[in-house]
Amino acid sequence: MKGFKFWSLKDEDVFAVNKMGYFAPFAKNIVFWDGNFYDRERKKLNKLKGKKHTICYWTRQREDNRDPNIEYWINYGYEKIAREKPFVSNSNMSVLFAINIALHQGYKEIYLLGCDNKLTDNYVHFYDKEKSMKMIKNYIVAFSVMRRFCGEFKKQLFADEKIITVGDTDLSMFDNVSIEEFNDKIL
Repeated sequence: MKGFKFWSLKDEDVFAVNKMGYFAPFAKNIVFWDGNFYDRERKKLNKLKGKKHTICYWTRQREDNRDPNIEYWINYGYEKIAREKPFVSNSNMSVLFAINIALHQGYKEIYLLGCDNKLTDNYVHFYDKEKSMKMIKNYIVAFSVMRRFCGEFKKQLFADEKIITVGDTDLSMFDNVSIEEFNDKIL
């Protein structure tokens, strides 16, 4: 998504996953799975206007110790779209978590931007101190799991629900449009 003008989406309903919130600070929903990410990024994340969402399994899950700026969700089951609030899929993947929340909020057509499910330009996860073959192997496994879970999600969508990837992606189970087609249709 290098060069994509995220500000062109400012009038759309945007869910930003993890650090994408910094590129789309107008997002109505900021989704992150990892409590450590929030701990490290708390000051920056709390400046974003969108509603924050996370899973309540991390150590701060006790009712009396929850951050009031966050909506907490409960893991449901692997490879399943949870249809009753406050439950979400226990996929351990922020993108699927965001999809599940969007479905809870009634969205029927969900576009995934920047979700290529690949190692792009040797990118490594935000907590990696150095690029290593071990981490690259971990990503390859994670991407395989993501493909499997997305395949299961697709099977569980209702007839009027649709997930569409935008641009180059490894998630071929979903319909796909080019960035240009997306710009023409949405913007």
